[in-house]
Amino acid sequence: MDPLEIPSNIKKTLGLLENQIKKANLPGTCVIFQNEIVYQEESRSYRISVEDAKREFTHDTRNLEVPPGQNWVEKATYLCQKFLTPGNNQLPHYYNLGTLLKKKSENKKVKKTIKRLLPQTKIKEIFLAAKRTYDLFYVRGPSYLYLSQRITPYVLYRIQNKDFLLLKKEAQSIVQQAIDVVLQLMDFAEAQS
Repeated sequence: MDPLEIPSNIKKTLGLLENQIKKANLPGTCVIFQNEIVYQEESRSYRISVEDAKREFTHDTRNLEVPPGQNWVEKATYLCQKFLTPGNNQLPHYYNLGTLLKKKSENKKVKKTIKRLLPQTKIKEIFLAAKRTYDLFYVRGPSYLYLSQRITPYVLYRIQNKDFLLLKKEAQSIVQQAIDVVLQLMDFAEAQS
């Protein structure tokens, strides 16, 4: 491996971290080292040990299954087959479909192809549930797809729009609170030194 080549799993993690930082509207800069993360804002900097961060966040962080396939048609076909197969947790499949629809939102052929692959009576339900699953768990983090016990594709389809927007706002608030706690802990640690 070329010394400058970054492994794909690290690139993926860095991409997820970048998205979370953008969603939190943090004005500073994060610098990631092997054993610590440094957050710099104006003239202040905060250090977080990687080991401390691991202990802080002990929830299930399983990686989201990426649909197999070389192109969007193969990925869409796989996902649509998953909707027809009963399973314990369908949320990751709805999230992946929502992601695909979001990325290809300008391409009408994508929607048309997916509609052909789904049962005609379920298209509206699946599309709305996929959009809402993506919108909610993009904010909260895809790892929470595996922790959700009460939020199901059925609930996301049936919930009224105003209630869904309230749910999404609450998810954004939880993410912001977690970031605020970490920043407060860093302020406290800095004051102690």
